[in-house]
Amino acid sequence: MVRLPPNLMTRPAKEAARILALSYLRQIGRDQTRLADPEDLEALHDFRVGIRRFRSCIRAYRPQLEDSLTRKTEQSLRKLMRETNAGRDTEVQLKWLRNQGDRMQPEDTQGLFWLIGRLEGRKLETLDPVTARIGGQFRKTAAKLRRRLSILKVEIEPGPGRHGPTFGQVTGEAIEQHVTRLDEDLRQIVDVTDVKQAHRTRVSTKRLRYLLEPVARWHPRSRDLIGRLKEAQDRLGELHDMHVLLADIAAAVETLAKSHPDDQSARGLRTLERLAREQGAAAFGRFDASWGGGRAGRILARANEIGRSLTEESSPAHDGVRPLGLPESPAADPKALPVEVHLKTENAV
Repeated sequence: MVRLPPNLMTRPAKEAARILALSYLRQIGRDQTRLADPEDLEALHDFRVGIRRFRSCIRAYRPQLEDSLTRKTEQSLRKLMRETNAGRDTEVQLKWLRNQGDRMQPEDTQGLFWLIGRLEGRKLETLDPVTARIGGQFRKTAAKLRRRLSILKVEIEPGPGRHGPTFGQVTGEAIEQHVTRLDEDLRQIVDVTDVKQAHRTRVSTKRLRYLLEPVARWHPRSRDLIGRLKEAQDRLGELHDMHVLLADIAAAVETLAKSHPDDQSARGLRTLERLAREQGAAAFGRFDASWGGGRAGRILARANEIGRSLTEESSPAHDGVRPLGLPESPAADPKALPVEVHLKTENAV
């Protein structure tokens, strides 16, 4: 987790949002350097999670960051994620398949090994070349983002200082909005067959969790809540992974039937199909046990309470912080003065 200044919640929202975004960029940069290590099996996963956190941050604080963002840089980040999606799915599937040998009959293993071979070939085509390329792409995009996010344009007006919203206030409002969105998504999941809605709910869960993570230092009660959200995200992610795998198994069965109708691997593929369906159902069952039957309402109420408390409590008056350390009024000019402030983020976090 990134280090953040102790007064982050009471800093001006435009300043603090940049500090948070820049901190995420530095963490992604550290993960990006790990991509070159073929022995680091978690490097790509951590790199992708970092980009998701950063994109969630700029989405949540878009009004505060909009003058530092361009459509082109955001599209570049989106492209990085898309380019690694298929390869990362294949990596997850291979990990699952390699753990299924003990659950299968000896006569089924031919199909298991056939599918592993098929996916390993796909990995060589879709994941390895992309991993080697995205490091350079990210460095170019990150350099532009760092320059833009490190500059904050403000206006100084004569007379009494006029404080905008604090980071805590903006974050509290965003948490309440995301709670409402997640509640709506959760209500639309009926059973294990609602895979698309479950995936949308998983995305909403992640976005709320990412909003709460920087808050945990100031609201220790949010730590348990973050854990509950992470658990829900993992269970719904497992359901999604099994759904994607089932589609790939179905495509493999069709390919095998056309090219080698007498191949005995089909039996093993049908067994894998059953196991994947069972695991997806079990994952949904664990999710429902924690979030179904009114339990989601209690969890979300706690998140909403944290959001309200941030909105009400995070005021600059609480710690005497003056936004950006600027004077309360300029020397003479009766008009507002546009000023560029260069954030010293290395010292701020």
